[in-house]
Amino acid sequence: MFRTLLLLLISTVSTHAFAVTCINGCNENIYTSLSGQLTASENKVGATKDSSSISLSNRATLVWSAGQGQTWATYSDGLIPAANTIGSTWNFAKIDDYISVAFRMRNNCRTLYAPYNAPTLDSGCNVRSYTDGQQLLVSPRTYETKIRIDKGIISGTYAKNVYVGEFGFCQPMNCSTKQVILNRLYLNVSFSVPQSCEINSGQVIKVDFGNIPSSSFKVPGKKADGVNSVSRNLSIKCDNMDASANLTMRLQADNVQGNAIVSNNKDVGFVVASSDGSELTPNDLSSFIPFKLNGSFNSNVNINVYPVSITGLTPAEGMVSSSGLLRVDFP
Repeated sequence: MFRTLLLLLISTVSTHAFAVTCINGCNENIYTSLSGQLTASENKVGATKDSSSISLSNRATLVWSAGQGQTWATYSDGLIPAANTIGSTWNFAKIDDYISVAFRMRNNCRTLYAPYNAPTLDSGCNVRSYTDGQQLLVSPRTYETKIRIDKGIISGTYAKNVYVGEFGFCQPMNCSTKQVILNRLYLNVSFSVPQSCEINSGQVIKVDFGNIPSSSFKVPGKKADGVNSVSRNLSIKCDNMDASANLTMRLQADNVQGNAIVSNNKDVGFVVASSDGSELTPNDLSSFIPFKLNGSFNSNVNINVYPVSITGLTPAEGMVSSSGLLRVDFP
């Protein structure tokens, strides 16, 4: 008889966790602003404008592990770039159809353009090496933002509070994780433009189809059977424009399905089309009705409006309504 002895050797392997932590002064929102009047030359594609700068009044306290660390900045998409990504100029991130935003950080050693992921530096502007448990204040810094006009703006005031991005730190060297978020940067944009256009003297354009049998709504995206389109001739008056300027009119709405604005009844929607029957796709920058101003900076645009089925189901009876916004744009 043989007796076999199985000896299990259990080994525990531990690794030191490299991480930076924050004692105080982190996760704070900071705000910069850009306001005033854009000139006609500033309200053109590619033009840029600086916001006010902001310097850190608080100096956060961080606790470091032994070794080197990284400082990073991301845009609102939250993606930290690879280590040693250090831009040398403004990198713009799109906010909406009209503007993009870029930001940077400056201190006594360098200027870093977002998005970046760079080694931290000491007071002599050399790559810093930390001792385990070392507590240090974040060096003073200044944040600056800049906007770029991607599409000329028409009419009134552009106002938006924009979440720009985040700044933070991580360890070890070459990391790209959000161990510490130092600040979240917001830009309050509020400016007016000289170019303006008014549709139908600013009045609400009402279209009433009267009573429509619920059985008329049959095919998704198709006009209700037996219902005629309603036409409207819209007068447009513009100021501070070039005579004979080429412009466009497009449609915006909150709740849409394909080319239709969905009503308060989910089975029913409304379509706005040009005089030649081309349907406008709401919220699509490439879907528009082109028109041209006359020498008096005026024009007229014809639209057709009609109800459509959204789901193909028979809608519940009752009052149905929806709303959209017609917007004049530069091409």
